[in-house]
Amino acid sequence: MDKRFVTFLVLAFLIWTTFLVGRAVFLKPQPPVAANPAEKLDPAAVQPGDDPAGKAADPNPEKTPADPAAVDPAQPNPAQPNDEPQVGAADGTPTVARASVTIGSLDPTSPYTMLVTLDNRGAAVERVELNDPRFRDIEDQSGYLGHLGFALVGRDTKDATVQTVGPGTPASLAKPVDGTRPIGLQVGDVIREVNGAPIERGEELESWLRRNSKPGQSIEVTVDRTTAGKTESLKYTILLTRRPLEMIRPETRVTADKRTVTDPLSMLLTLETLQGVQIKAGEEEIRGLSALRNGNWEMSDQSESGVTFSMTLTEQTLQGIGRKEAGSLKITKRYSLPKAGKEEKIPGKAKIYHLDMVVGVENTGDKPLGLAYRLDGPNGIPLEGWWYSTKLHRDMFRGAGARDVLYQTGDLPHHLVGTPMIFDHAKKALKDHTTIEYLLQDNSKDAEPLTFLGVDAQFFAAMVMPVGDKDHPAPKFSRASAIPMHDVTQLTKTRIRTTNTSVRMVTPRESLDAGKSLEHRYQIFLGPKDPDILRPYGLEEIVEFGWWYAAYPAMLLRNILTFLYSVTGNYGIAIILLTVLVRTCMLPFSIRQSIAAKRMQEISQLLKPELTAVKEKYKDDPLKQHQATQELMKKAGMPNPFAGCLLVFFQLPVFVGLYRCLSVDIHLRDASLFPGLAWASNLAGPDKLYYWRDYVPAFIGDEADGWLGPFFNVLPLVTIALFIVQQKLFTPPPTDEQQEVQQQTMMIMSLMMGVFFYKVPAGLCLYFITSSLWSVAERTLLPKSKPIDPSVISEKKLVTESSNGSSARAARKQKKR
Repeated sequence: MDKRFVTFLVLAFLIWTTFLVGRAVFLKPQPPVAANPAEKLDPAAVQPGDDPAGKAADPNPEKTPADPAAVDPAQPNPAQPNDEPQVGAADGTPTVARASVTIGSLDPTSPYTMLVTLDNRGAAVERVELNDPRFRDIEDQSGYLGHLGFALVGRDTKDATVQTVGPGTPASLAKPVDGTRPIGLQVGDVIREVNGAPIERGEELESWLRRNSKPGQSIEVTVDRTTAGKTESLKYTILLTRRPLEMIRPETRVTADKRTVTDPLSMLLTLETLQGVQIKAGEEEIRGLSALRNGNWEMSDQSESGVTFSMTLTEQTLQGIGRKEAGSLKITKRYSLPKAGKEEKIPGKAKIYHLDMVVGVENTGDKPLGLAYRLDGPNGIPLEGWWYSTKLHRDMFRGAGARDVLYQTGDLPHHLVGTPMIFDHAKKALKDHTTIEYLLQDNSKDAEPLTFLGVDAQFFAAMVMPVGDKDHPAPKFSRASAIPMHDVTQLTKTRIRTTNTSVRMVTPRESLDAGKSLEHRYQIFLGPKDPDILRPYGLEEIVEFGWWYAAYPAMLLRNILTFLYSVTGNYGIAIILLTVLVRTCMLPFSIRQSIAAKRMQEISQLLKPELTAVKEKYKDDPLKQHQATQELMKKAGMPNPFAGCLLVFFQLPVFVGLYRCLSVDIHLRDASLFPGLAWASNLAGPDKLYYWRDYVPAFIGDEADGWLGPFFNVLPLVTIALFIVQQKLFTPPPTDEQQEVQQQTMMIMSLMMGVFFYKVPAGLCLYFITSSLWSVAERTLLPKSKPIDPSVISEKKLVTESSNGSSARAARKQKKR
């Protein structure tokens, strides 16, 4: 192999590696896209009575509750456990108990696509679970009982008392052992034992399930149930299932000082401004108001598909903000799920993967009120595969994370704000004492209305879409921002991609006359990034296949894979057939390459004595040595070594396209290599043969800081082993020390590729394994080539031609110049 070609390969590999590492490590955030960054506001610009929502943000440093470090440590953090607000003690409103409620069902045969758990604290969305069997949790392989609400967010429980039982969950289908009791666990049941193991707290049951259970297993649960003042012990048999995918869930983390902090829940609402009084810096609500974000709302109109939450702010409460002319307000939030028939559940037929939310504000007093509200979006969306997945930013040279923010204004192309950008902006804002909000849109006159905004993961998305009709126009916003939902200073550099991001929307100030009300409607898309499911919502463009050179091959390969899957019913077999199809199309080139490689080996072996003689003869003249060597190779019929590169260039679009396809196509997620192979059950991720995190050093097995990750993956090793076999088969034996060094360099590069390939999707490894086996078979089955006539090779003849021919030609060229 030519020395310059090897040098080119090594340099290209190093440049590409440096580019990838540099993007991940040194990429700096771009400046905010809004025209008037909130952090540059002059404090004097906001006067009493002005609309602060129209000024983009509070001019003082804003430290929101999403940033635990920003809250005064002397004050209780509403996101901490054991902090139950006593609503109504001071303002005369009735005290409301903490409670949760579910709508929808986890039964895939029900008319719903999800089970939604709502918390009356803040009228928030606590958890959203999809019921489609295609979308299951791919990381937690333990048995699933159902979320029983043992520890409502922000509240500690002293025993394993069931707080909620979602319809369609295994807990709701529990069968009584004696056969006379009603089916299903009930709210108020206290779990005492599971399979004979005593349970004292809800955390113990969850821990037992993680350690000892698996899907399809039946467990026996003993509960205490109190009916009409009488407590009796009952036993139930529960068939555990596979854990569903949680589109939204409460996110809890342990801080550096060992505190357990729960991030705020999703879809929290509060008043941004009221009668000229606005939220102060470092606070989450206007001082003097009842806790809209952290208080307990009343529930009404509850059904299996919806529920209404309401909070009344009395005249006494509103006067507490320092405005004697204030009246009273009633704020409502209505959540509901659409129902779908069997035909409508076919992807693309209807809008069924969303949660409807209606925000209502009614002026129940006798005076007009000027107000604006702040609405936080969804957070805690899936973080699966963050340590191995590669998510591309739609703009070149910008970095994406595991949970990025997407938004679109009008009919313009959507924008993506990467998690690293949000993290870096928040960290810099804390240092500079400015707002941590990354401004997406302000109230500039030229701003288009927001079409959607939300959080985007690798395979799933949670998007808030303002909707309207002729009677209720779609809501508009004076400010929209991307925010981190926790203290960013608690994250290490290698875990920036895991930042829990969300969005914040602030409405323009509106004057509400006495007895009047406003109503804003939202659709919250919560589902997979399946183009067929996204299309009815107009969200199909959020599926990013990468830049143009990767997007077109990826989309083509996705269509081919979909067709092959429809024939075979297995994506592993479909990828093998795709590889066979690609290699068949390249058969003329690959056969020529194999023949050329075999001939190069034979010629190199035959020319070894002559090459040694040439090297000895021209040991003091490298130029003549090279000319003589090339002349000898040409005379012997040595093929052009660069001809083998054609096959590489033809396969490059397939490699890039398949890699992007595996990283984006939702259908390859959770698709098994072959039925029954639990360790290779996700072609869109590594095969995960064995969990070795507890047995290897952190620099090898840690999710964030490890080179290889927490699992031993076997398919990348098979891939690299076949690469080395190919190299041995196709590379001629070295004829001198220089070629030997070159081949050793190629071997080292192959081993380095093994490190970089270690976390690639199993589907991509399957492609390379099949392709390599095809190449080896081609080489093995090639017919024997005709023997080379040694008489055409003469070192003496070569030297004569080299000295009299090549040198003479060089002299003639020099003379012409």
